[in-house]
Amino acid sequence: MDQFSFYKYLGRTLAFFDRATAQVSSAPKLNPLLVLYQMEVSPFCKRVVRRLSSAKRGMEIRDVLESETFYQELILGGKVDQVPCLRIRAHDNSKPSEDRWLYESKEIIKFLNL
Repeated sequence: MDQFSFYKYLGRTLAFFDRATAQVSSAPKLNPLLVLYQMEVSPFCKRVVRRLSSAKRGMEIRDVLESETFYQELILGGKVDQVPCLRIRAHDNSKPSEDRWLYESKEIIKFLNL
């Protein structure tokens, strides 16, 4: 098993036991122009997701280990291989280059007023 597969497996296992990500994904969306890129295995991502969950706020969440497309969006748009990352879309059909990309869990929590 390679390292990528290990982290993917670990992330799925953690998601099974910690339902915070599912709660945030299914809650009413805070803002359709906000997208959170994350990995289940990252404690910094968990910090943001748990704050969203406790505040009963929903958001689109994209796990970069679960989808190569989401990972490519993060790299092409944000130019940094780092999660958590909050994508603040300029408008509904914006290109990744038009959007603002916010990193660091504490900055994301501050931006969302959690």
